[in-house]
Amino acid sequence: MPMEYREIGFTDPEKEAAILNYCLMHDITMPESDIRELIIEDGATEEITLKLNFNALSETGIAPDSITLNQEQIAAAFVLYCQACKIPIPRVGLRSLRVSDNNQISLVVRIDRTPRKD
Repeated sequence: MPMEYREIGFTDPEKEAAILNYCLMHDITMPESDIRELIIEDGATEEITLKLNFNALSETGIAPDSITLNQEQIAAAFVLYCQACKIPIPRVGLRSLRVSDNNQISLVVRIDRTPRKD
């Protein structure tokens, strides 16, 4: 049975833009500060998390100095980013994340094709 496999990689600025846009769309509180670092953690439990550390707390002290997103949130952020940039992503298929050896993260879409019976 044929299988389609697509892997979409993101630069650091693209990752930051995708995550910040996702946070704004989902009312996730974050400081009005520059991003100091972006950390991708590929845990032993096969759960991928992404953490943004900011330079400073917000002036009100309400916003945290970091934001951590889980695997589902990261994938949703990347899909939204691809849609906004008009990067085609299949509507069907298994979506997952892959972390490479050099700590880069990619959105992976796998589609199992079954032959048509006409």
